[in-house]
Amino acid sequence: MSPVRPAEGPGAALDGLPVGVAPQIAFTRGDRLVRLDGTTVRLRLGGRHTTGFVRAGSGWLVADDVAFEGSIGLHRVDAEGRSRSLRCSAGAPAALPDGRSATVTFACPESGQRRPTVVQVGRERWRVPWEGIAAVAGAARSGVVLAGWVDRAVVVDGGVVPAGPQVLSDRERLERQVERALPPDLGLWPAAVAQEPGGAALAVVGERGSRWQAVVRVRADGTLERATEPRRTHRGGLTAYALEATPIT
Repeated sequence: MSPVRPAEGPGAALDGLPVGVAPQIAFTRGDRLVRLDGTTVRLRLGGRHTTGFVRAGSGWLVADDVAFEGSIGLHRVDAEGRSRSLRCSAGAPAALPDGRSATVTFACPESGQRRPTVVQVGRERWRVPWEGIAAVAGAARSGVVLAGWVDRAVVVDGGVVPAGPQVLSDRERLERQVERALPPDLGLWPAAVAQEPGGAALAVVGERGSRWQAVVRVRADGTLERATEPRRTHRGGLTAYALEATPIT
């Protein structure tokens, strides 16, 4: 486990981590999406920030950070940062091992709309018999894992197979790996996880009791290094950074 300096004051636990290279995947910093070459594009989400995104053609599918009764907004954003609002979702989009993206949308709470829950994988769209909040938890070997307040299921070619809590997605397994690597005495917790092409885990890590976050790399041997500067979440927001969803191996 990597040595860290003693934590003193907000942001100090993150600031004390060893510093490594910048994330080797795209990420957002506030309302800016940072590409691998370091160039940025402003995401025009009407003042919203980002909790996660996935590549979609020349643009991205982006989950915002405005939460209402467990739901957040999903947007299609083009290469210039212009956005078109889609329906409500819960949680960030996912990337499957075959490179396709996976999202779920449903009628926004208290909207009065009676629309079906739709799971989209790549260009395929399926209406699924699901009531209430639904998030794409990630991929399982046989399909896409959906998670609600209580229920879980695996969607395979449009069919919904109920699943118990023991059925974890690739993203949930990666999150547990990151949790085990974070020193428990520093009060750090992962808000989101992704994987770099070389296999290292990346996590948006926050300090409990503060609004400070940074992107932290967890290598295969459990060592930690900070990949970005610590930043505070904007007031009322959920995240200071967000990570591109990439296939998890």
